[in-house]
Amino acid sequence: MSCRALFLLLSAILFAGIAPTVVRADETPANAVRAAEFRDEVLTDQQGDHRYVVFLPPGYDPSRRWPVILSLHGAGERGHDGRRQLAVGMGAIVELHPDQFPAVIVFPQVEETDERILTAWSPQNPDGRRALQMLADVEHRYSIDASRRILAGWSMGGFGVWQVAAGSEPGFWSAALSVSGGATAETASKLPAGLPLWAIHGADDRIVNPARMVQAVSAAAKSGRTVASTLVNGEGHDVWQVVFGRDEVRRWMLDPASVNPQSLDWSSKSLAGIRQQNRLPERDFRASAVIARAVAIRIGNSAFEELAHGIPQAIPRERLQGQVADIEQSITYGGATIRAGIRDITWTADLAEAQVAAVEAERLVIRVGLKNLTLHCGSGDLAGGEYEASCGPFDVVLGRRRPVWVEVSTRPRVQGGEILLTQRDIRFTIPDDNWYVTEPGWARASGPGLTPDLVKVGVVGGMYRAKARVESAVRELIPPLIERIEERLVQVPPDSLASLLWPLPTAPPRIRLIPEGIRTDSRGVSVTVGLAVEGPSTAESVAAFPTATPIVEGESQGVIVGIAPRILSSVAEVFADDPQARLDLRDAPDSALTRLGDESLLRRAAPGLAEGADDFELRTVLSLPRPFTLAPADAQGDSPTRLSLRLHAPSVLLEISRRPRDRSAAWQKCVECTLSLDQNLSVELNGDTSGRTVTMNWDANPVLHGHAKFAEGFSPSDASLNGDVLVDAFASAWREWTGNAGTTSPVDDLAVGPARLRLNAIPVRGGRIWLEFEPASR
Repeated sequence: MSCRALFLLLSAILFAGIAPTVVRADETPANAVRAAEFRDEVLTDQQGDHRYVVFLPPGYDPSRRWPVILSLHGAGERGHDGRRQLAVGMGAIVELHPDQFPAVIVFPQVEETDERILTAWSPQNPDGRRALQMLADVEHRYSIDASRRILAGWSMGGFGVWQVAAGSEPGFWSAALSVSGGATAETASKLPAGLPLWAIHGADDRIVNPARMVQAVSAAAKSGRTVASTLVNGEGHDVWQVVFGRDEVRRWMLDPASVNPQSLDWSSKSLAGIRQQNRLPERDFRASAVIARAVAIRIGNSAFEELAHGIPQAIPRERLQGQVADIEQSITYGGATIRAGIRDITWTADLAEAQVAAVEAERLVIRVGLKNLTLHCGSGDLAGGEYEASCGPFDVVLGRRRPVWVEVSTRPRVQGGEILLTQRDIRFTIPDDNWYVTEPGWARASGPGLTPDLVKVGVVGGMYRAKARVESAVRELIPPLIERIEERLVQVPPDSLASLLWPLPTAPPRIRLIPEGIRTDSRGVSVTVGLAVEGPSTAESVAAFPTATPIVEGESQGVIVGIAPRILSSVAEVFADDPQARLDLRDAPDSALTRLGDESLLRRAAPGLAEGADDFELRTVLSLPRPFTLAPADAQGDSPTRLSLRLHAPSVLLEISRRPRDRSAAWQKCVECTLSLDQNLSVELNGDTSGRTVTMNWDANPVLHGHAKFAEGFSPSDASLNGDVLVDAFASAWREWTGNAGTTSPVDDLAVGPARLRLNAIPVRGGRIWLEFEPASR
């Protein structure tokens, strides 16, 4: 074999079939570590079996003593499955970062759903007592340091922290952390002396008024108890994510003397990194209803252009690298079998620029400009007959002078509730003046006429001859990159928008926006979106509510979103008459509404309830037997940044019940007061160059009508009923609550990296509410 023939053979073998199989960097398995454990446990008592979870940290060893944390969950995690309490609060952060919690953690679950929320964890109640029994059982069976016994809870559990701590002996708890909670003055005054308790609350909490924490801390101080408190500006009820996810808070729980709560920075800038580190995977969503075609979206080409500017910074550098499978090739030449391969191949690139545009029906084009696209080959080898050769490492570098452009023509489609860019046609050619191949750093050769220098020359020359194969290799690398862009590019409005208009004194529903249809033309993309609603109770079947929101065509070059107002009534229908959507007014977020549960008021309305007053407790539960509606209302002063809505609640039910104080019998319905309510509210868009907020204010003059009657089966000795007392009390409480219930909530930008589309207008047209997003730079 001549040297020239060998040179050509070396080139052909090493670079034939170079189109690689991509192994993405984020799919490389991490080094194995000793895993933490979440153990399912059962406590058995006279009432039956009660499930809970015990977390054992990585490296748990019974030869040493471990701190123990009793974690109390919020109202939304009540149930009997023994696992739901891990989905929100401390459990979610522990699952995300188990190595950051060097303690045994006990996760009990409140089973009762027809009792008060704010006292569910009280040691006076069955669920509170069982939680302490579970803790005692864990301390008996595991290796626990009783001098480091920690109490923590969020929301309902935050109230529980105060109640459980107040019922404990001094020294029982080494630390207590209450998040989004509070306490009565009586409870706060009973805290054990010397207990380190830290109360943290979001200043924008719409579910539990921050005043509850402030009042509890003040009451504790008046009783000589020292409680650290932190009010976090810009955070709402879900402040738990930056609390349990913060290293200083975790260290404080384990050793309160090691961290000064007042020294920490809780500014939005400092919390941004904490929130990023504790970004949680989407938890299970159990749809109770789906409202078809609830939202229409139009994304114009100017919006795509703006969002595309942010793509290079939105895709992390580590996503622009990966491995390529080894290339093996075997051929027969001159009667000898020659085997060759390139090994340890990796690739890296810089995403310099991206362009996106809808160009015609069913066609969206994405162009990406790549710089320093490098195929790094660790080594190459050849063996057969009389010859052996090896070399390495060497690089193939594209786009050193300027970006090399890859154009991907896609067809947007909705599949499985997601927008996907399908039928990709990838176009890419390498400019002759914008790529090069480096000489291998070393080479070895054996065989007649074969030298290391010849091997090096063969590698470089072979790569240049294999330009078409290199182009093919680059095309194979592009689909994963397009998937990264796809995740960020075609956006639906953030789910938070749907909860801004929730008008009731209860937690807004959890919703998910689901793309249903998509259409592309030369000016942009139109999308229809359904809205899935998760009800308070697990639904046996998913209800369907059709709407007629059309797909949007138009000249808008930004993003416009059309919302059918009736979707809120459809959402409300999911909550109507649901047992878990009932609100015991003693737990209402406002003191005006809690007065409707005052026993003296209820006995004044129904004197027959005074009989056996010392033996019976009373409660008032609010529910919506029929869904409410929220529709645009004609009002003076409306503008593109201000709209008026009218709430119509045809049936608001106040249900008054009684039960023996010793709980020897179930609640008995006594009085039903049914009301209708009509009231206007205004929604105003505000903001500056830093962002947008929506402020909702209620009209001061609601229209209320109502009547009361004794519940079926209840016959008091005194049959007089002053229904007007209840109607007037509700009217007064509702006016006071709505007068104080004006809320200002931030509206998230539609963002890709630093590129922002910001809500600029909220007009009403054609009976629909429209949200108009434009580039934030305008």
